[in-house]
Amino acid sequence: MTLEACTEALRQHDPDRFGAVLVAEAADRPALVTLYALNLEIARAPFQSAEPMLAEMRLQWWIDRLDEMGQGTAPPLHDVLTPLWEAWGTDAGALSPMAEARRRDCERQPFDGPQAVLAYVDATAGALMWTAARRCGAPEGTREIVAHQARGAGLAAWLR
Repeated sequence: MTLEACTEALRQHDPDRFGAVLVAEAADRPALVTLYALNLEIARAPFQSAEPMLAEMRLQWWIDRLDEMGQGTAPPLHDVLTPLWEAWGTDAGALSPMAEARRRDCERQPFDGPQAVLAYVDATAGALMWTAARRCGAPEGTREIVAHQARGAGLAAWLR
């Protein structure tokens, strides 16, 4: 239940964000590491079962824990949730929409078109990047710039 476990998960499974954490201010690193480790977990959850209902249940578990944290309830001991709670506290509840955006992954249905892909990328990669930027002190006036960068990075990842 440590920050080191989250850091190692990033190093292995999300090297780009791991690199971003390394160049961040030292005070911001715990929040970023735990945010990105959470993102790994919620992105993986829908694909840990071939059965859509089971995938939905796995994702719902994460949503429920985040919602509880937002209400001030500490999570159960967990490799990601425990350090996330330490870094974010009740602010972790605001991360729930990023998990909600992954519900469509449980269904394994194709996108209806380019606009649906963009909406998905904005709700996942876009929300993640804006949350990280805000946590590092980005002013509201930079939101559009961050959104464009996030969309480009998110689309590149989606195409990969």
